[in-house]
Amino acid sequence: MNRRIVRRGLVRCILVSCLGALIVMLGCEERVTIRREATGLRLTVVGYTGCKELHESESGRRLEMIFDCVAYRYDGSGTLFLDHINAGFNCCPGEIVADITIDGSTITISEGETESACDCLCLFDVHYRIDDLPPGTYTITFIEPYRRGEDEVLEFTVELDGTTSGSHCVERNHYPWDVDTTPDGPVGFVIGYTDCKGGPPPSDPFDITSDMDCIVYDYSWTGVLRLTHVNAGFNCCPGEIIADITISNDTITIVEGETESGCLCLCLFDVEYEIRNLPQGTYHLRIEELYVTASDEPLTCRIDLEAYPSCSFCVGRDSYPWSIGGSGTLEEDLERLRAMNEVITEYVGIPVCSGNGECDAFPFGAKPCGGPWRYLIFSHETVDADHLREMVCLYNAFNRVINHRHGIASDCSVVPPPRLGCRHGRCVDLNR
Repeated sequence: MNRRIVRRGLVRCILVSCLGALIVMLGCEERVTIRREATGLRLTVVGYTGCKELHESESGRRLEMIFDCVAYRYDGSGTLFLDHINAGFNCCPGEIVADITIDGSTITISEGETESACDCLCLFDVHYRIDDLPPGTYTITFIEPYRRGEDEVLEFTVELDGTTSGSHCVERNHYPWDVDTTPDGPVGFVIGYTDCKGGPPPSDPFDITSDMDCIVYDYSWTGVLRLTHVNAGFNCCPGEIIADITISNDTITIVEGETESGCLCLCLFDVEYEIRNLPQGTYHLRIEELYVTASDEPLTCRIDLEAYPSCSFCVGRDSYPWSIGGSGTLEEDLERLRAMNEVITEYVGIPVCSGNGECDAFPFGAKPCGGPWRYLIFSHETVDADHLREMVCLYNAFNRVINHRHGIASDCSVVPPPRLGCRHGRCVDLNR
C-alpha cells in the first residue's frame, strides 16, 4: 500500500482523536493559567500533558507521533480553543508558557519553557484558549522552540464564523517527533536564535561586547553538547538561520547560512546549537561564518570536554557588523581585564581547606605565545567551581582577544601546572 495514503488515513484518525480531546478539554477545570496580554486578546495556557512516552511495541503510535498538529474550536462568541498535539519541548520544561501577538489578521503564538533542565526532548499536548476574538478570517502561526529551520511552519488560515472546528497537521521527520530518525552517531542542529541584537553597551566587564565573536559551550555526561554562537553576523532579515553541522573524527564543523538576505544591512544574533550522541573527548571546533572578511581571525578552537566540560572562546572583530562603534583602545581593554581580574580574585578569596582533595586550579590568562600566564588555585570548599570556571574562561578569552587586537607579544616559556595540596589550612602549590 502506498505510504502516503496510509499517512493520510492516519492523519484523519489523529484529528478525530484531537478533536475528541479538545471537546473533553472544554469541560475540564483550568489547571494551569499563564496569561500574555496582546491588543484586544488574552491567551490562556489551560493545561498540558506530561511528556508522552512511546514504547517500542507501539508501531502505530510511533507513526502517529511524526505529526505536529493543531485542533481548534471556535464557539461563535469570541472564544477560540486550540489543542497543540505533539508539541516539542525539553523533557523538563519547568512551565510551558506562550506569548500571543496579533498583526492585522495574523495571530502568532510563540511557545516557550521556563527551564531546560534535562538533556532530552519529548512531546506534549498543550491546550490554549484565546478570549475576545471577533469572527473573521485569521492566519494562526505557532513559533515552536525546537522546530528546525528547514521544517514546515505550523501555520494555517481559518474562517471563524459561528461555531467552527477543524485541524491542521505538518509532518516532522526528526527528533523528538520521529524517534526512528534519531541516529546512533553524533548529530547537530540549530535549536534557536535571538532577534537582531541592539541596545546600550553592557556594563558588566564579563558581558560579551559587540566587538567580540564568541562560542560558549556546555557538555553533559549524557553526550549532549550545547553551543551558543554569541554575536554571529547575519543579514538583518535572514529569513531562517540555518547550519550544516558535520562531525568527522575529532573535528566539528558548523557552516552557517540564511535562507534570505532580505535587507541592505547586517546585524548580530546569538545562535544556539545542540550536538547529541557526542562522546567525551577533545575536539577541534570550527565555525564558518557568512560575513567575516579574509583578514578576520577564524572562529576556531580546541575544546577538551573532559577537562573543561563548559567554557568559552572568543575572537575580536573590528569590521562591520561587529565593531560599529569601534573596538576598545589598549588602555580601555586592559582596564576591563583588570576589573575582571579583581572580581575573580575577590570571589576566590582565601582558598581554605581541610584536605588535599578540596584543592584545584584553573589555567589563568592567555600568553600570546600560548598557554596560561599562571594557574589560579582555589578551594572547592569556598567557591562554586562551575561559576568560577565560567568567569575564568571569559577572562582568558578576552585576554586572548587583547593579545591579537593590539599585537602584544610574550616569551614562550611554559608555566608548569601546580602540585596541589592543603598546607596549614590553605590550598597551595607544593612545588613552592
